[in-house]
Amino acid sequence: MKNKNWIQYVPDEPKHGAGIMYLQDEEGNDWYDSYLKFKKKYKFTYETDTGIIRSVSEEAGMLYVSGLSVSDTDDLPVGFDIFGNWKYTGDNICPNVVALIKNAEVQRSNLLAEAERRITLLERAMRLGVASNAERNTLDALELYTITLSRLDISSAPAISWPAVPE
Repeated sequence: MKNKNWIQYVPDEPKHGAGIMYLQDEEGNDWYDSYLKFKKKYKFTYETDTGIIRSVSEEAGMLYVSGLSVSDTDDLPVGFDIFGNWKYTGDNICPNVVALIKNAEVQRSNLLAEAERRITLLERAMRLGVASNAERNTLDALELYTITLSRLDISSAPAISWPAVPE
């Protein structure tokens, strides 16, 4: 089942009493008359214009639907979350490639920053002549690691084979 663009309205005759937020979809269906019709295991909300999934529950009544659309499914993909990484196409739940690539870029930047911090300390030890052989080897490994990270193709997110961080 699918309902799009739930918005707040004031019914002529409030069936469920006053003080309740009444919602209807773009076809005029009332939320309280509709939510029990979602029969699949998982009910989820998504942004109507982008398809980005914003919440999921096994009970439709637990969803906040105002300004969103609702659908249901029996299966969620492996790795599914509600942090903008998945979208609904109208038929399927699929990865939000744009968000996944952006997240991968942030992850790569964080990994590079941490490696550069470690490199700076090891370079200082080298410059002062107090670096051990293990530290020299770590410095070389970290420098190769940062080159590998910088060349990493992140367009295949989330299926990225991240290099191991040197010890």
